[in-house]
Amino acid sequence: MSIDSDSLLIKSVFNFSTPNIGTLLIFLSGLSFTGFCLSQIAEEGVYIYLLVLIGLAIIGFSIAVMLKQLTDFVHVNSKFIEYRNSLKYKKHELDKTLKIKIKKSKERIERSGTYSVYLVFELYLDDGKNENRILDFQVLDESTRVGFLATMNNTKEANILATELARMIKEKIVSSSAQQLS
Repeated sequence: MSIDSDSLLIKSVFNFSTPNIGTLLIFLSGLSFTGFCLSQIAEEGVYIYLLVLIGLAIIGFSIAVMLKQLTDFVHVNSKFIEYRNSLKYKKHELDKTLKIKIKKSKERIERSGTYSVYLVFELYLDDGKNENRILDFQVLDESTRVGFLATMNNTKEANILATELARMIKEKIVSSSAQQLS
């Protein structure tokens, strides 16, 4: 994130943390699987082509997920707000009618008899006609792992982050709109 008197820039980064390392491992597995299948084409025959297509689909999916994580951003300057979220790019001229909304939800992911709960935070730009998601992030709700107090802290910190990001974006929109009027 960078802030100066004229603009605000919030960029997504690819951290080698637990969820992101999974995407990287899926990519490498797909690559290895496809490489193995390609080496077997001469010996095995036609069905191997289907396996190559499956491997390429896995590689394509993981590249799309990594690109999303690497390219998401929000940029507010004195004339416009531009953003890329989930590989969709949009740009709006600033005016005083723009509003930032925060939406929070829980997502439960089950696997092998256990589950994880994620708190999902989304910031939306509302221009009176459309709501467009400009930023999203998620944090692990650790209540199932370490207890109620850990969840309270995680939830509290994520709420503070979402509120602070929304406040900073709103502040830039308001100050830029005021400059345009004068």
